[in-house]
Amino acid sequence: MIVSTAESIPMLSDFQALPKLKKKRRIRMNSRLDKFKNKNRAANFRKLNIESQRKTYSKYRNKNPQVNRDAVKKYSRENPQVNKAACKKYSRKNPQVIREAVRNYIQKNPDKRKEIIESYLKNNVEKITESVKKSNMRRKSVSCKNNYCGFAYDKNIDYELNNFISIGKMNHICKWCHALKWKGESEGMCCKSGRVILPPLAKVPEPLFSLMNGKHESSEHFLDSMRKYNSCFQMTSFGANLINEGNFMPTFKVQGQVYHQIGSLFPLNSTPAFLQIYFVGDEKTESDIRYGLFSDVDYDLIVQIQKMLHTSNKYVKTFKSIIQSVPNHADFKVVIKADKIPNEGHKAVYNVPSVNEVAAIIVGDQFEKRGIIIHKRDDTVKRISEINKGYDSLQYPLIFCFGENGYSIDIFQKDPISKKDLKKTVSCANFYAYRIMIRQNDGNNRLLFCRNLFNQFLVDMYAKIETERLRYIRNNRKKLRVERYIHLQDAIQQNDCNLNDIGKAVILPSSFTGGPRYMHERCQDAMTFVRAYGKPDLFITHTCNPNWSDITDNLMKNQKPHHRHDLISRVFQLNVKSLMKFIVKGKLFGSVKCFMYTIEWQNKQFQRPSVGGRFFDIAYYNQLMYPKTDEDGI
Repeated sequence: MIVSTAESIPMLSDFQALPKLKKKRRIRMNSRLDKFKNKNRAANFRKLNIESQRKTYSKYRNKNPQVNRDAVKKYSRENPQVNKAACKKYSRKNPQVIREAVRNYIQKNPDKRKEIIESYLKNNVEKITESVKKSNMRRKSVSCKNNYCGFAYDKNIDYELNNFISIGKMNHICKWCHALKWKGESEGMCCKSGRVILPPLAKVPEPLFSLMNGKHESSEHFLDSMRKYNSCFQMTSFGANLINEGNFMPTFKVQGQVYHQIGSLFPLNSTPAFLQIYFVGDEKTESDIRYGLFSDVDYDLIVQIQKMLHTSNKYVKTFKSIIQSVPNHADFKVVIKADKIPNEGHKAVYNVPSVNEVAAIIVGDQFEKRGIIIHKRDDTVKRISEINKGYDSLQYPLIFCFGENGYSIDIFQKDPISKKDLKKTVSCANFYAYRIMIRQNDGNNRLLFCRNLFNQFLVDMYAKIETERLRYIRNNRKKLRVERYIHLQDAIQQNDCNLNDIGKAVILPSSFTGGPRYMHERCQDAMTFVRAYGKPDLFITHTCNPNWSDITDNLMKNQKPHHRHDLISRVFQLNVKSLMKFIVKGKLFGSVKCFMYTIEWQNKQFQRPSVGGRFFDIAYYNQLMYPKTDEDGI
């Protein structure tokens, strides 16, 4: 039995409300349809209206052509961009009409055509030369595809534009440090692919900034004599056997070992020198002593630079504060620690040190070997360590006028992405390679403006790099397994040497460039080539030209090529690689069996003021295929 409740039975009123809801929905739908129809009617009316307007406009234009021309000219003058776009669109759709119009104009106006061509040639000389070079490059690239194209030289072809030879422009930007490089240079040359991060050098104070950038009236004199001015203010002595060749010396040459020495704060029984001049006590006496060191320096510049260093250089300010804090009768020593960490910083932060972080007073002999020890009054000089952070600033106060930290062995590499410290440290070569690079939108790299002083700095720092490599070889003889060298074993077996002396001398491995084993190994390789392939077929000499456009285009203002040996070395190395690629892969003289080359310096002096003779010789072996003739008996 089924029982239904009153709530489950539908009422009559519910059935009566259904048609009312349907009527409301119908009214809504009709209103939407009416709106849609009205929109379509309006759109159709607009279309009809536009067509009628066009018809009326065309009738008016035919009846009044002059009025139409004036209106078009006025609109094109007021809206040049719209006019250009319309002309381009019309020329793309109707090229044949444009050609016919040009031909008709040329036939009617031959004189104007000549004038237009002459004016275009005058105003677009660079574009025309570039197009000619590109066409020569296309012709040349086709001709160099064939083997032995070196025997079919064409004087009308510019071979410098060949893809194998041209090194391109210095417009490749490192994604990590924004250094400018050529396309053929390695990715990690500047910053080791983002693992070397150093703080940028700050802007130098006046008057040094104006003197370096050519904005001072005496800047040209200062830049040409910058080595002398730096010698007037250096705090350490530069020890090396300098080589002078004639009056004009475009390069800085030394022989033997390079070292820096420092004396005491006050002289014992002699005239003040180097660091001692800063603490004479009288500004005029100090400037007079500096002025008397060289004959062709400007006294006013000496006074201005002296004031700048007393207010900006942290080492000078620290030494003066120490002298004032210690009684006159007391004897003390000052140490510049090699691994001094900033008080409010990380060990990998190497910014400008504050006054109390540069040096400290010590009692007794408790200090590291790498620290620089300065006595109050003494007549001896001491050699300072190359890996002390103050090594560069004490010798080159005009380059590092704030006393910035130089290279030390506790600078850690960074992770390129997270910027965290890695276990490996930055090498000396990577440190200074980072410092001397040209970077995008960075005009404050003061090293590149220093001309001859920059050349001295490069030689000095390269000597430091060589010292670090030699130190590694001396301290890691077990890893290198020097006792297994074949020549050492032969000497022991044949009793050619005193056995008591073996193990004391450091034997350089063949990987050390310029060492005896390196030269012996290269000589043996060359003799092997001659024994296997015979005498070389070609002996080519390639000389470096300091006036190459790749060098001159990247110089600073008023600089000459011999002021930038870094650019010359980079361009020459790229040219060597590109020439070898052109000969070997381009098969300029046919397929290559083997080759060898050496890079040297010319000893003779050039008549012109040039950089001197970087050149390299190639001994080249191939199997020359000459055309067969009847005289060969074939």
